[in-house]
Amino acid sequence: MSNAYLQIDLGGAFPPVRLERFLNNSLPRIDADGQSDSVLITASGSKVIQGTDYDNISLWNVDAYCEKEDFDNLCIIQIESKWRRQNGQDPNILVTDTTQYHRERTARTRALAPGTIQTTRGSYVLYYAQYWAIMTSRPIAAQTGNGFSVRFTLQETERTTP
Repeated sequence: MSNAYLQIDLGGAFPPVRLERFLNNSLPRIDADGQSDSVLITASGSKVIQGTDYDNISLWNVDAYCEKEDFDNLCIIQIESKWRRQNGQDPNILVTDTTQYHRERTARTRALAPGTIQTTRGSYVLYYAQYWAIMTSRPIAAQTGNGFSVRFTLQETERTTP
């Protein structure tokens, strides 16, 4: 997708932050599980497949360029989300990710990113998705010319409604 972006939105009075320029052109989203299935061979020669039986959640290791105002807003979103969690309120941040497809077998399990459509390949559906997440690390910035490079991590907490 041209103009791919990652948007971080806490809603309400807090403006969303839209990131479009990523350091080293790296895509920020990975599976939080981080492991592939593997085969264990027992002493008797039996083969046992190891791995998770559940859908992996997403993790974003974000390294991006932004303006000072966006960095300030990311910090405010992180602080407010944490405050909400500590005070029994919903801390979820809506993450819209059009940097890469979310891929699933059969039906979508997450909401579509606004202005995008899903595509299919056989029994698989590919789409740009929205996710509920929290920041698991505080945004850290370094000044780069007129803006900042910013680094932070998000982890998916639950599925958005398709």
